[in-house]
Order: sequence, then C-alpha cells, then structure tokens
Amino acid sequence: PKSLDPCDIIIVGGNDAPRLSSFMRANIKICNQIPKICMVHNLPASKRASILNAGFDDVIAFSRCSVEEASARICAIVERYRATQIIASKNSAESALKNQLCDTSTLSPAELRIFDELFRRHPNIVSYETLMSVASKDHIPISKQSLAVAISKIRQKLRSQYYIKSIKNHGYCIFLDN
Repeated sequence: PKSLDPCDIIIVGGNDAPRLSSFMRANIKICNQIPKICMVHNLPASKRASILNAGFDDVIAFSRCSVEEASARICAIVERYRATQIIASKNSAESALKNQLCDTSTLSPAELRIFDELFRRHPNIVSYETLMSVASKDHIPISKQSLAVAISKIRQKLRSQYYIKSIKNHGYCIFLDN
C-alpha cells in the first residue's frame, strides 16, 4: 500500500509466492501495525510457509478452507491486533504518567522494578518484603538495607511534588506533596 490513509486490514491475493513475499518485505514497515492476510488458491505448504515467513499474519488457501473458516480466522486476527493496540495504548499512557512522577530512564533495573511496584499499588503501602523480592527479580531477595539505598536513589530522581514515605514496620508508599 502506497497510501498513507489508515486501514483496518490488508488482504492480498495471488499464487506467485516469491512475488507475494517480495511485496510484503517491501511494505513491511508501513504495514507494521495492521493485520496482513494473503489469499492463495492452491499452493503447497512450503510456499505458504515462505509467505508467512515474509511477514503475513496468515495465508488462507481457498482450495483447503471454507469461506466461514477464512472469515473466522480473519476476524480472530483483527481482534488480536485490536487487543494489542489497546494494551499498547494503556502501557503508553501508564508510561507517560510514570514519567510525570520520575524520569524512569535514569533508574537502574532494580530501582525501576521497585518504582513500578510502588506506582502499581499506589496509594497503598507496599511491604518491605514485597519490594525486596521485586527488586531482586527471581533471585534471593535483597536486604532491607539495600532496599533503603534503592529507595533513597529513587527519591533523588522523583519530581519535586512527589515523595516516597516509609511507613514504620510496614513498607513504603508514593505520595503527592500538597
């Protein structure tokens, strides 16, 4: 597609596997977020696989597939794309909100995991144990002193109107300074 107009789906038909693959490789960047279906009549499995490997989401061979099945497969692919776009949109909004609190690009991986957990659970208190476990990912939990150091580093990187409060004998919580 040479057009810049948005579309919901791209459906291409033909039986020339090299040409269909070449088409997809040439247009993969402008079709990146759009479902791509290739309709063929009677190609062997190896040629259908080469078309799939070129970047199509599905190859439907009408000689082997009913109209109802083709329609169901196309609808399923379109719904997966829509669901992915909704999740990406939510993640983008969440990321922007996180960056209002703190420049997350300056956090270490462990600090980012701690910050994400505090953000996700806001306005609730997150226990020391939970944060120590989150910080270390799948390894042995970090010590309470290491957690305190990581929290201190996160505090230094928070925007001025936000702060992390220690709730004695419980954990930490992010607050907005009023």
